[in-house]
Amino acid sequence: MEEPSEEFIEMIVTLAKVDQMKQQKNRDIDIDTNNNNNNSSRLKSASKQQYKEYVLDQPDKVVSWLLYLIVNGTYPTIKDKSIQLLDRLFEKEEEEEEDYGFIDELSKPILDAVEFETEELLNNFSTLPSITDTFKCHLISIIESIANYRMRQPLDQDEETYATAHDNLLLILKKSNGSVSGARIEYALQQLMYLYLGHIWIEDQTLQNNDTLIDVLDRHSLGDSEKGFAYKSTKRLIYDFILVMAETEPHGFTDSHLERIVTHLYDWLIDVKDVSLEEWTHCNDKIDIDTNFFNFPNNGGQNDHVIQDDEQEEEEEENAGDLKNDDSEVTNTPKYSIFGKFAKVFGQRIEGYIFNQFSILSTSKQWKDRYAAMISLSQSCKHIPHRIVQQFQFILKLVLKCTDDENMRVRWASFQSLIRLSFDFNDMIIESSGEIFKVIGKSIHDPNQRIQSCCCVLIHTMMELLKNDDNIVDNNVLDALLSSIEILLQSSKIYVVENALISLMSVIQNIVKGFIPYYKRFIPILLSLLEKHNGTRESKLLRIRTIKTFIMCFVVVDLKTFSKDYHKFMAFVKKNHKSFDLIVYVFEAFDVLMKIYGKTFKIYLPMIVKLVITTFETPLPNQLDDITPSVSQEITKLMSTLNILSNRVSLSKDGSVYQPLTQFVHRLVGPLCKLTINPLFPKLRIQSLACLPLCIELFKLRYGDRSEKTLEAFGKIYEMVLCHQETDLRVAVIRMTMSTYLINAMGKDAMTFDQVQSTLDAFNRMEKWTEDIEIAEDDDDRDQQELIETSGYALVAIYGMISVMIEYNGAISAPLITSNFLTKICNKLRNDQEADVIKVVLLNFLAHFCQYGGDSAINAFPQIIPTIIDCLQLTGITTIRNASIALGAAAQISKDRFSPWVIDTLDGFDNIIYAPDMYPGNKDSMQHIIASMGKIIRYVPYTSANNLVTFIPEWLNHPIISKIEDQSAIVIVIDTLCTIIPLYPKDCLGEQYQQVVRIHQIIQHYLKISQQPEEIQRLEQTWLFIKDTFDENWNSIPEVTRDRISKLELETLSNLN
Repeated sequence: MEEPSEEFIEMIVTLAKVDQMKQQKNRDIDIDTNNNNNNSSRLKSASKQQYKEYVLDQPDKVVSWLLYLIVNGTYPTIKDKSIQLLDRLFEKEEEEEEDYGFIDELSKPILDAVEFETEELLNNFSTLPSITDTFKCHLISIIESIANYRMRQPLDQDEETYATAHDNLLLILKKSNGSVSGARIEYALQQLMYLYLGHIWIEDQTLQNNDTLIDVLDRHSLGDSEKGFAYKSTKRLIYDFILVMAETEPHGFTDSHLERIVTHLYDWLIDVKDVSLEEWTHCNDKIDIDTNFFNFPNNGGQNDHVIQDDEQEEEEEENAGDLKNDDSEVTNTPKYSIFGKFAKVFGQRIEGYIFNQFSILSTSKQWKDRYAAMISLSQSCKHIPHRIVQQFQFILKLVLKCTDDENMRVRWASFQSLIRLSFDFNDMIIESSGEIFKVIGKSIHDPNQRIQSCCCVLIHTMMELLKNDDNIVDNNVLDALLSSIEILLQSSKIYVVENALISLMSVIQNIVKGFIPYYKRFIPILLSLLEKHNGTRESKLLRIRTIKTFIMCFVVVDLKTFSKDYHKFMAFVKKNHKSFDLIVYVFEAFDVLMKIYGKTFKIYLPMIVKLVITTFETPLPNQLDDITPSVSQEITKLMSTLNILSNRVSLSKDGSVYQPLTQFVHRLVGPLCKLTINPLFPKLRIQSLACLPLCIELFKLRYGDRSEKTLEAFGKIYEMVLCHQETDLRVAVIRMTMSTYLINAMGKDAMTFDQVQSTLDAFNRMEKWTEDIEIAEDDDDRDQQELIETSGYALVAIYGMISVMIEYNGAISAPLITSNFLTKICNKLRNDQEADVIKVVLLNFLAHFCQYGGDSAINAFPQIIPTIIDCLQLTGITTIRNASIALGAAAQISKDRFSPWVIDTLDGFDNIIYAPDMYPGNKDSMQHIIASMGKIIRYVPYTSANNLVTFIPEWLNHPIISKIEDQSAIVIVIDTLCTIIPLYPKDCLGEQYQQVVRIHQIIQHYLKISQQPEEIQRLEQTWLFIKDTFDENWNSIPEVTRDRISKLELETLSNLN
């Protein structure tokens, strides 16, 4: 701050005089001021130009001089003019958002001086009687301008340490009062939160932060409007910051802190906007938003299939844009949600403070107090269960009383509490269900639609609670509830009808046959709802719930009772077959209708399938420029229909769903295949590809697995799926996956030589694609990284595809597996940089190749078996498992031709058996490893060279062998055990029969878990063989062993009997 030159002071005086002359003119309009005006204009023009030149040439000096005159000036006119000029300079900051304007030209010392001096003047305002209110307004404006500037600037680490910054920011909050600008306070809060989140050491300051923040809340409490926050968002910022600290360090809060926070939170909840009853009732999605309090877990909106078009989404975005203010529940986290978050974090520590406030406010004469009490309970009860249970009857009494409150919003809030209590305190609510149903019976007749809607939700939650109760609800109460629902279904408010349908579904679902007497009352209403709301965009949810209610009625009554109305319903569907939404919803319920009405539903299938096919045949653009909002709508419809066809219909496994569709399969295949090659919409290609395996199943059902028509259809579909030149790698992966499904669906020996060759060609294309992606790897390119990740999935898909092809079509495909192909696989397996997941897939292919490849595979053993054996030394247990499965398959198919690799294989297995980390944490994989070891012992003949039999005791004594539960491994082990014991009795039983006890344990295990009579018989015969063997050699067995064996025999015979 520098004393200004005489010339500058003179200039300020001149500008001040010009202002005085203007004011004089306004006070005395009768005076001839022509001459004065001329003089004033000349003075102003010259001084103004001079001032501009100062500002442009020496901005720091001008601000320093003005600040000096503001702080040290003795003449009020000079002080007032100086503060006015400084304020105008700083206002330029707010006029240019991207260019920081004048403030950006100032040095830091000058800006800091202005900030300090203006705040000092404002803090000492009451002791400076000569300063006017206008002067004060300019001070606040300057402080706000600086704060706005600061909020766009990062903290400068070079010029002050974070610790100093933290202390300075706290100082700003400590000095804040009703006069300090909202922007200044919010700047300090935002920067403090930035420091807290970014620097762990700041957590040590939690206690100090809490003291300061709660003091700020105290000073700006709502009790004094003069001290309220300038910005409504400030309080939200404070609570957000406190919550962040609470979640990180809850012990940094004292009991005093928590009590004061709870008090302020209640003050905040009480501060609700007064709106007219009409506005509140109409704005259920803007004020006290219902869906913020409850969602339906069953049969409700979140699971209902509602297709939202682009026009509707745009309209909702526009509506949200109109609501962008801090009080809006649409664009901000509501106050009551923040209250709930505090209750969740602190729970039992604040339950006493919450309960005390709730008790006082619930009986207050002010409706806003009672409203806050009920809302707070709905948000906190889940998190303070101890106090709720302890005081449940007292709390319930207050809540039930408020359901009859004179204020509508209090009544609404009390229902939110009841709904929440019914979710979280089931048993206690059930005990009081009689009282609650009485309240529902009375309040459901409330003329306000939002209260009616709340009653419907509460009926739903109560029915969910009571669904396992034999005496769900008194008949008189039930009759009253259904009569009320019947009335509400005819409400003019769509959301009331939607919730009434939910409550009706809950009642039907729980009383089932008890609904039959009411059936005829509701069916006409449901039909009229469909007629009345058919085709309107805003009633989509209503229509789906109406159809779901119809379906429930189908289930409850018999066909004879429902037949007439059933045909009315389907006649309505037929008449409105152009209503896409209606048909989609009916199609969704397709499997339910088929199960209930079977063949009687088939007469309606042509109509439904026709609409589905018409949807599939919708003309779509081939150029991006041709995509319009209407096209986007069509895509949404297509995706919905495809999703239902591929998922919903295919869920049934008993044939009841597939069989009726067989007559339409020819009509479905063509449009679906065309959609799989649509150039613009990858998701459309993916979803249509997922439907094609279903079509193959339909062909098989209609014409037979190996009929000419089925094979022809498979060829056409397989070619379309596999051979299309796909441009999107993600879709290409789906194509390979669907090809695998198709091969699997067709089963054994269904593929031709050309189809096998096409599969290998597709494999080579995809592998080349993934290799090109790896070559182009760029760590900084996010899209490239996603491609690399997708290429990993692609390798999994293509190796899975050819593995299944080998399994089902080995005779044709195995001879086409070349030496170069296998060499590439071996190189990948030996590459330390190759991912484990890829090695698992490669070994899975080799296992299939060994098992189903016949002589082609055996001839390749010298090339692949050494590599597979080496994989036994890898660290990944799944990799080792697949290597062992491949070796077991190789031994089984080649028998004595596997002998050259037996010793190395057993050495590899020996290391696994004694590796301490392999078991028990990896039990699933170890079961397959042990089973594969057994295959080698079982199928490779013993020779003196391979010394195979020495490995038998190690295999029998592995702990996992008597704990295997996997069915495929059980089959292998039982077969191995029952084969090798008669084949190698001494090696299995031991020279002195010391292994008999262990074998008995193993046999007992498999007798208990085996479900196959043949296996049980083999195990019994094996034990009898063992018994005969040691009976023949009884005298040569040591006495101790004989004693143990004799006991086993008795126990075994008892179990077998």
